[in-house]
Amino acid sequence: MQVAKAKLFFLSFAVSLAAAAAGLLFLVGRLPAQAASADVLINADVSVLCGNNIREGSETCDGGASSGVCYNSSCNSDCTCPVCGDGTIGAGEGCESTSDCPAGQTCNASCVCAVPGHGPPSPPPPACTVSCDPWGACSSGIQSRSCTNSCSGPFTQTQSCLPVCGNGFTEAGEECDDNNTAAGDGCSSSCQLELGCGNGVVEAGEECDDNNTAAGDCCSSSCQVELLISNVSVSSVTRSLATVNWLTRSWQGGTCSSVATGSVLEWGRTVSLSDGSASLSGSSYRHPIGGLTANTSYYFQITASLDRPAAPDLVTSYDGSWLTSGGVENCNNGLDDDHDGFCDYAASTCTDGSVAGDPNCACAPDFLCAPGACQPDGLRVVTCEDQTTPTCQPGYQYQEGCGVCTGVVCGGCQQLDPQTCSCIDVANCCGNQSCEPPGEDPYRCALDCPVSCLSEWDCGGWQPADCPAAGVQTRDCFDRNACAVPIIEPDTQRSCGGVCPGLECGAGEIINITQCVCERIVPFCGNAVCEAGESLSACPQDCVEICEPSWTCLGWGSCQAGSQSRECYDLNGCDLDLGRPPEVRSCQPGCDVACGVCQSLDLASCSCAPTVECCGNRICEEDEATWSCAVDCGIPPTVSRPLPACLDGLDNDRDGLPDYLADPGCAKPSDRSERNITESAGAIGTLFREAVLDNLIVETINEQLAAPLLMTAVVVNSFSMLPLFTFLSYLRFLFTEPFALLLRRRKQWGVVYNAITKEPIDLAIVRLYRTADNRPIRSQVTDQQGRYSFIVPPGRYYLTVTKPTFTFPTALLKGKYEDVRHLNLYHGEPIEIQRSSLPITANIPLDSPEDSRQPAKLIFQYFRRKLQYAIAFSGVPLAALSLAISPSGITLSLFGVHCLLYGLFRRLAYVRPAKSWGVVYDQANRTPIRLAVVRIYDQEHHRLVESRITDRHGRYAFLVDHNWYYLTAEKPGYRPRRTGDLNLIEKGRAGIVNFDINLERGTGPSLPPPPPSVPTQSPPPVAPPPASEVGRQSLEDIMKLKPPASF
Repeated sequence: MQVAKAKLFFLSFAVSLAAAAAGLLFLVGRLPAQAASADVLINADVSVLCGNNIREGSETCDGGASSGVCYNSSCNSDCTCPVCGDGTIGAGEGCESTSDCPAGQTCNASCVCAVPGHGPPSPPPPACTVSCDPWGACSSGIQSRSCTNSCSGPFTQTQSCLPVCGNGFTEAGEECDDNNTAAGDGCSSSCQLELGCGNGVVEAGEECDDNNTAAGDCCSSSCQVELLISNVSVSSVTRSLATVNWLTRSWQGGTCSSVATGSVLEWGRTVSLSDGSASLSGSSYRHPIGGLTANTSYYFQITASLDRPAAPDLVTSYDGSWLTSGGVENCNNGLDDDHDGFCDYAASTCTDGSVAGDPNCACAPDFLCAPGACQPDGLRVVTCEDQTTPTCQPGYQYQEGCGVCTGVVCGGCQQLDPQTCSCIDVANCCGNQSCEPPGEDPYRCALDCPVSCLSEWDCGGWQPADCPAAGVQTRDCFDRNACAVPIIEPDTQRSCGGVCPGLECGAGEIINITQCVCERIVPFCGNAVCEAGESLSACPQDCVEICEPSWTCLGWGSCQAGSQSRECYDLNGCDLDLGRPPEVRSCQPGCDVACGVCQSLDLASCSCAPTVECCGNRICEEDEATWSCAVDCGIPPTVSRPLPACLDGLDNDRDGLPDYLADPGCAKPSDRSERNITESAGAIGTLFREAVLDNLIVETINEQLAAPLLMTAVVVNSFSMLPLFTFLSYLRFLFTEPFALLLRRRKQWGVVYNAITKEPIDLAIVRLYRTADNRPIRSQVTDQQGRYSFIVPPGRYYLTVTKPTFTFPTALLKGKYEDVRHLNLYHGEPIEIQRSSLPITANIPLDSPEDSRQPAKLIFQYFRRKLQYAIAFSGVPLAALSLAISPSGITLSLFGVHCLLYGLFRRLAYVRPAKSWGVVYDQANRTPIRLAVVRIYDQEHHRLVESRITDRHGRYAFLVDHNWYYLTAEKPGYRPRRTGDLNLIEKGRAGIVNFDINLERGTGPSLPPPPPSVPTQSPPPVAPPPASEVGRQSLEDIMKLKPPASF
């Protein structure tokens, strides 16, 4: 009764709720129509009423006010005059045609029926005209005017004067009237102003509204007041003067107009604007600037501010630049820098259209002389060429004696040493292919110091003009060419006031007035040294791009005077000699040393002596800079490229064959060992034998400590992985069923399998009982395919199956006798054998436990299993090593036990990895996700079958049999994911579930729990029937619709 009442209550509540919802929807659906009707009423002339005997509005006539207005002084019911001949019989008309009249009458010209011949036809009414005075004032919603009818005389006309929206006049109750009733144009359909910026009305939250939403007109796109700097120009520019002009404007009195502001003008030769500034006020500005440097780019910034007591102050700025005229001619850039119409030297090519040969360019030749071959007469010709670009003077030749050291000819940057008849390099000589500062730089010797960009410096005057109390003046210098690597930046600080006279410091330095020295700031970007912590991206002024060289060398030459030499080349063509291999080595017995760049071989001490102030020693010395020695100063000192053993110039393997090409152990120059496989194996074997096998201490430790500990660890690890039931079942399988394989070959067996995954169950114990006395007859242990078989005499029997964590009989497949490929399913019912020699081969499904482990426990067990695998796999090789160290009967026995335990591990505990994998990866960047939890569910029963943890490559796999499944994947920081249903029935075989799954970053709701599955608990055990009932119920009786089982 209570249940019926509850059902009635919920039914009535649902009906009431549905009715309320339907009513609400009806009202909501009616709202637009009602709103539209309201709009029509508002816009209609509600005071015009036809039939009130008052001619109003658009009425032509109205009842008694129709006399003299209509041709027959009659008015139609719609307040319009009748028209004779329009086919419609109107007010006061008797007909429109003769057919409308009685017999014997006709319709005359006045639309009246008359008898023909009885008097003349009625004449047409006279034409009447009406004239009216203007409408009078509106009073109580009515206004009137006087009118005169030419036929009937004067009359008064009235009409309603209530406001009408859309007539173009703003009337009482209206805020606007734009001659239409459309919305969205600033005036609504009810003639009210619409809200929003750009409607021309200053509303709440707006400071202005100029009827548009454009910015830059003193009223911004959000209707806020703007402060503008306009009409900016730079005029009257000379070598040393310039005038900056501008206006300031803002929203004043409803328009954009000039406004008085406070303005600050700043200028300078760099963007730091440090040359000068001026604070000004007004609305129209004109400020002259003097003391400028000729032919120099100046930058300026105008900052204007407007004080508003009742609102936040407004501030805006404007940036610009100008170039002064005049300047100093640069004689090597092809441009007229001083604007005098001439450029560079007389032989130059002007790229700006000017004429070559600026008188300010004094040409100083730089001759390089090269002697020719010595002639038989003891003379040779020396040729000298001007090295300046373009040349100042033509080359010349002269003769000199060459009788000394016949056949020895030195180059242009070499001198002949008559004592040794050898050529000695001349330091600071332009043309020796070595940039040697301070005597050489890109300006004075571009041949030895080539650069991609040559700086052109412009410096301002020293500031402040009067020496300050600190005794230091500074200036700004600007590189016109804006070179990425500045070349010889001028000094920007100097002492003054008689303190430390003549002391000037450059970039990255600061003057120490006390000690009269320039102290370096380390690190400092811009000092032409790539220091620790700097990089090309962070400081391109100091650091260069690192080109990775690929060195190869020719073979070593013959041994002369105790040394050998070779030539090395960079296959990548890098300009940097980074990691250049040695090119000279000692070949004296007992002295294995090789010297590289900036080193000289000292055979007496069998060492390499460093060369002072040398480019290539990876030390940025005082006179070096990035532009002069990039390998020393343009690369951070932490960068190094170690030499491979096959290029280091040393005989590392002591075979008398140093380096690549000579040593057969070097397959390529980059090999890091001179040993081949045979040599390496021999060296490792020798080292191992000496350090381990022949070491008495190691042997003692092995016998007394290592071997027992290893045995203990492996035994504990193995049995922690092997359940006792599984181990005992396996022993029974091995020792009690020696002929099981012969039975399997006849293909007559039943299969014990997992009811969910359909996989066979290994090492399950199947017991056969006789029903009459419940006595066990036989038992078997299933093999890896879950197979078993019994051959018994005729009689009635029943089976039981035991396997830890599995349940018999199945609850999931209860009442089913077919399951995909398995037929004749067994659920614990009696089996009747009617003929001898027939095997019992029923297929027995078992319910597997549901994997309910939490992610944290899964991850812990994942790593624990990895550790157990590592111990199990390492046991045999470590036992073999122990046997090799201490060969004895004990260690041999221990080795055998290790092999036996390893075999048990491989058979009973090891899970072979799948041959193919699925990958869980990040949806955004497709990188694998490690330690994600992947679960597989049975689709029919929504049972959690198994869980997996992805490895460091995001991989996972499940091995299942014929069934429907689906997967879930989750990982903290990602949204959980559930796949669609996976059909493995149609495959016709067991399959590896290895689908790729992408996860999206973020947080989201957890996966909903699967629907409740069929209870997995085993039904109450059914006791075997008593002896008196045996034989009364056969298997056919129990299966009902299923044919009787025959075994």
